[in-house]
This record gives sequence, C-alpha cells and structure tokens, in this order.
Amino acid sequence: MSESESESEFSIRPVANLTPAQIDECVSVCIRAYGDDIAVNALVGGDASLRDPFFRSMVNACNADGLVYLALGKLERIAGVGLWVAPGQDLFGTPEKRQACGFDGFWKRLSLEAQKWWTEDYMGGMTKFITEKLVSTGKRKNESFWCSVIATDPDFQRKGIATAHCQALYERAIAENTQIALCATNEQNIKTYVGMGLTVRGRTQIGVPANMETITMPVALLTRG
Repeated sequence: MSESESESEFSIRPVANLTPAQIDECVSVCIRAYGDDIAVNALVGGDASLRDPFFRSMVNACNADGLVYLALGKLERIAGVGLWVAPGQDLFGTPEKRQACGFDGFWKRLSLEAQKWWTEDYMGGMTKFITEKLVSTGKRKNESFWCSVIATDPDFQRKGIATAHCQALYERAIAENTQIALCATNEQNIKTYVGMGLTVRGRTQIGVPANMETITMPVALLTRG
C-alpha cells in the first residue's frame, strides 16, 4: 500500500445516487468488516453466500430511500460505510420497496428455519425491545436517525472512521432536534459506542442459531442526542 493510500485522514460525507461500482464496493466493505460476526451469520441463516445479497439489499434500500455516508480518502477509495434511516423513512415498508432493493430475493433464499428466526425472534423480539427502551428518550425509532450499518474496511480500522460517522449524524440529528440510535450486538462494540458518547438505554439477550446450536447474543440499544 502506498503512502497516499495509507493516509489516516478521511472525509465523511453523504453520497446520493451511488453508482453500480460504488454499490459493489460498499457491499464488499460490509462483508469484510463484519467477517464472522455472530449477528450477521444468524441473519443470513449461516449461509455465507447470502452475505452479499443481504448487505446489497440494505445498501440499495438506503441509496433509494435512506442515507448513505461514506468515508473517502484522497484516492476516493471507500474506507467506511454508514447506512442510516432518517426520521420518517421506512426502507422496507412496502412490497415494492422490498422487491426493488433485492430484499425479497434474499428472503427467498433463506432456509425456512432462518425465516422463522427472523420473523419470531429477531423482528418480533427486537422491535418490542427497541420500542420499550426508546421511551426514556422521548423519541420513537421513526423519529430518530437510526443506524442500520457502520462498516469500516479492515485496512482502515482503528483510525476513528466509525466515530466520525456517528459524529456527523449526531450533528445532523441535533440540528433537527432529535437523536441518533442504534443497536450493538457484542460487548466490544457496546463499549466502543459508549466511548463515542452514546448512552446505553437498555440491554437484552437474544438466542441466535449457530452451528446447529442456539447461543445467546448480547444486545444493547444506544442513543445520543
């Protein structure tokens, strides 16, 4: 890697109308950044081949109806991706949106067991948890800037990119009299987000399938604003 490519200064900026090449690069960054993350493995039903369509559906959805923030260096290489949902937005709220972004195609490739986990444990349990714990902030999820994904290319991790993503959206949220909110699904990330100034609003545990067994994953809801 050349000196210019290894520079640690990046600009965090919103990007609308991603090109097909940028979408591909965003998906690649997400896959590399999350690696063998327990939550992602559960969301794709343990099928690594579904990581691409899973992240692609999220990038496409935010590109169409949400917010995409990129960390870009001098060479315009994408070093980090932030996928956010602004207040009042609903990325997967209609069949047309789910079809257009590719989520339906991803869903059809999931096993029946994975679909059951998504519907009952993930969507059902997480929605209730988030709704209940956001009460203390005075803002509902659809009144907040909700973070769906923050992913930093492994080549550029520990350079403050995730912190810069959260700071950029925090400043935007404050200007609009609201907050940023997200869920973290491992203890290291929870600690990291607290270090960025976010406050833990609630914690729970969720069972996730892994290697034919069910393991427990910690989940924390955090906000700032």
